[in-house]
Amino acid sequence: MSLFGPPDVDKYSKNGNIKKLVKLLTNKDSRLVSDALNALQQIANDKELEKARIEEWFPYQYENIIKRIEKLDSDKQESIKQLVKILQIEKDELDKKNEADKHEKDELKKRFEDSFSSLSGTTDDFFNDLLKILGENKDFLHTMELLNTRAMGNFNGVIVTRDEIIYFELNVFPKVMSIRLDEIREFKYGFLNTSIKIKNIFGDYIKIPVDETDKVLVEYIEGRYKKNIEEN
Repeated sequence: MSLFGPPDVDKYSKNGNIKKLVKLLTNKDSRLVSDALNALQQIANDKELEKARIEEWFPYQYENIIKRIEKLDSDKQESIKQLVKILQIEKDELDKKNEADKHEKDELKKRFEDSFSSLSGTTDDFFNDLLKILGENKDFLHTMELLNTRAMGNFNGVIVTRDEIIYFELNVFPKVMSIRLDEIREFKYGFLNTSIKIKNIFGDYIKIPVDETDKVLVEYIEGRYKKNIEEN
């Protein structure tokens, strides 16, 4: 017996700790083995634990558990075959989602590289943030590349979609922020047309340096701002 007492099967079951329960199936204590089998069978029917796995688990966790189960004797594998089936289905769905996410991210990287000078300074986290903002609307209507004046910086930029204006900085720690075009409540075109500043209903603002070459982008944003004022 462990110095800390016998394994807490109820706790493992409640927390959905399949790994520890499967490990108990090789224990010499037949009662512990029986309790662990019962717990695993219950987990197979627990929708809350299933939801938690789908939201939190990574592919390697599924792979590790399934491999451990495959090393058990045939009787034990048969006793928890429903759980194994569920875990395999969840893993297959996760693999499909990850593949779809990768394809989506690769497409965004290609669109980004077509619009800006390079991918220098970008990271997976940067593109994950962009994807969250863009949602299903991934078409770039307007883009603008800006000089980054900070040390250790690459470049800043602006992306305008049908729904958002997105400003990003590619520094050591890339940042992305956005304002929905239908939430703009303030539009200021700076002295001598050197910058525009937009502010939304929450007080968030973006300031962008512009010149005559950016006229189309400025007119588009101003047009959406005026439409918002008319409708509100």
